[in-house]
Amino acid sequence: MIAYVTSTHFQNLGGSIQNRILGIGKGIVQAGHRAVVLSFGSRSWHDEMYVIDGVEVFCFANFDCVLNKISNRLVRRFAWFLIKPIAFVRFLISIFGWMLHNKNECKVVIYYDTLLSLLVFTRLVTFFCKNQLYWEVNEPPHATFERSSIIHKHIKLWYETAIIPKFFDGMVVMTKALMDYYRPYSRHGCKMLYVPMTVDEER
Repeated sequence: MIAYVTSTHFQNLGGSIQNRILGIGKGIVQAGHRAVVLSFGSRSWHDEMYVIDGVEVFCFANFDCVLNKISNRLVRRFAWFLIKPIAFVRFLISIFGWMLHNKNECKVVIYYDTLLSLLVFTRLVTFFCKNQLYWEVNEPPHATFERSSIIHKHIKLWYETAIIPKFFDGMVVMTKALMDYYRPYSRHGCKMLYVPMTVDEER
């Protein structure tokens, strides 16, 4: 089994991240393996689970349904700081419980995010459960520099080259140029998997 961990919503399908994860997930299923997505993406009060082309998607509640009903901006911001941490901690606990329950079956966890708190927790859980942890990355850090300040550019560049790659046993990239870019920053022995964005399902 191969599991994806992401904070991306999976209820509104059609985005590039969802398509990328589901595209690879369908290939994993067709190869005879189980593909699972653990997402911080249910906007309802309760967790949701559904299957898309054989890919199992578990969406854990983030309580956006509560926040969206608050019309006052100040109250909504206060509620966000109160409710969101609770929902996020619950998401982390759910990830740990799921991985612990499936530690003998799940061999690889693919992380599709840059959130440090979620990354550190996922790395600790995969280390405890003896899973390999891969990073799905689709662009270099400077790809989103256009509207950033100089300080933000340097911090983002340092964070996504000097910090994040050191957490992973392998990386999944969509271009060979991206593979060459991140190779000097990765850990020794880090596996690089080249999976093009427009690859057909049979390949």
